[in-house]
Amino acid sequence: MRGNVYLHSVDGETIEPHPHVVVIVIGKECLVVPAYTTGKHMITEKITALKQLGYREDQVCVHLDNSIHVENCAKWFKGHPACWFTYYCYWAAKRDFELMDCAGTMSKSGMEHIAQALLQLGPERPGLLSEKHIQNIKRWIPSK
Repeated sequence: MRGNVYLHSVDGETIEPHPHVVVIVIGKECLVVPAYTTGKHMITEKITALKQLGYREDQVCVHLDNSIHVENCAKWFKGHPACWFTYYCYWAAKRDFELMDCAGTMSKSGMEHIAQALLQLGPERPGLLSEKHIQNIKRWIPSK
């Protein structure tokens, strides 16, 4: 399930379904990172606001082209440049995603970029990632 991409609308009403990637699965929960279309006014405003609060852009989001980084896509999934918003990652019930149709799988390099951003964000958001989660994420990043 880790690396699977699903189209999901968190509130089901105001935002159309958009990609979410499962980053960590622990027991009955999973850490999920949502993606939004790059360049949308709402997204650029949120990035600017977070930078004004002292965050770096590489902590709060990762820009990836989903047509390249989402592999094994379902025929109905249309990839395009996206902002994977690590700042807005959240813990969800694994079962919720198991019931959805998978849109594709995030590439290894895409997962590595998202992992790096989460590791840089982690210290700034206490309680988001435990030491066990951090060690789990570090295993996906190649040694330099």
